Amino acid sequence: MALSILCFSANSLVVKAAGSMPGVNGWTATALRGAVGILIVMAFYWPRRQFQPAHLVTNPLLFLRGILGTIGTVIFYISLFHLGAGRAVLIACTYTVFGTLFAAVFLKEKLRPAQLAWMGLSMLGLTIITGVWQGGGRLSFYDVLAVVGALAAGAVVVTIRRLHRTESTGTIYSAQCFYGLLFVAPPVALDAPAFSGLAFAILVAASVLVSLGQLTMTRAYRDMPVAQGSSMQLTMPVVTAVGSALFFGEVFSYADVLGAAMILFGCLQMVRLKYARPDPVADELRANANEPLPQPSGRARR
Repeated sequence: MALSILCFSANSLVVKAAGSMPGVNGWTATALRGAVGILIVMAFYWPRRQFQPAHLVTNPLLFLRGILGTIGTVIFYISLFHLGAGRAVLIACTYTVFGTLFAAVFLKEKLRPAQLAWMGLSMLGLTIITGVWQGGGRLSFYDVLAVVGALAAGAVVVTIRRLHRTESTGTIYSAQCFYGLLFVAPPVALDAPAFSGLAFAILVAASVLVSLGQLTMTRAYRDMPVAQGSSMQLTMPVVTAVGSALFFGEVFSYADVLGAAMILFGCLQMVRLKYARPDPVADELRANANEPLPQPSGRARR
């Protein structure tokens, strides 16, 4: 699990580092992530008959998962370039709150009063991070966009939990890769002439990192309790923020630190409450080494 956290954080930092290169943007980063993801699915899941490509065009929920996932990923990368890795990852972390709310509405999952209280703490922290209490003085378009990305990621969690009743992990994971490539193809084609070989290599490396993070996290959830794994994943924004400060000179105010602490502590308590009792669905997903939804992953995302 620790390796997956390092991989996800490194992916964010590597993509951020490449942000100033010609042709590197949210569209191209999403396209290469999708291409590498498809290759990994074909290498690891197709031989085990856990990838049914025909379902990608026959199952409407796979289409929805692909589009929502792509929107969340593109927005995450765009916010990463404009807000900084630490701030973008922290805002994206609030998808845990939105996913829990959506699950209560659409999957009829039980929502305890204490969970609502911790959600409120996380949302209060989000308003501090984005500067809402300062009359919108710090609130930017990209802050709002990052929150929209977190909403999309929360919807993805619900969609995937529903899909796991009928679809294999490889097929579900490939939906975002497949529709992501289709969705971003037009803007990527416009930037292709300015896309350098170095930028291509860096984004491929970032895509490999995020895929390795996904695979190692999946493996960890075979043996690790959901609450423990989810709690460890919530350290990813901290690792990313430290990396941002060290490598990019990203500065965090006292208000940022307070808001971050409120978001992370609120999400942590939500996760612990959610999995304090046995969850047959989550246990089945972990036992089958499925994509470890609804745990935090970086996409947000992304």
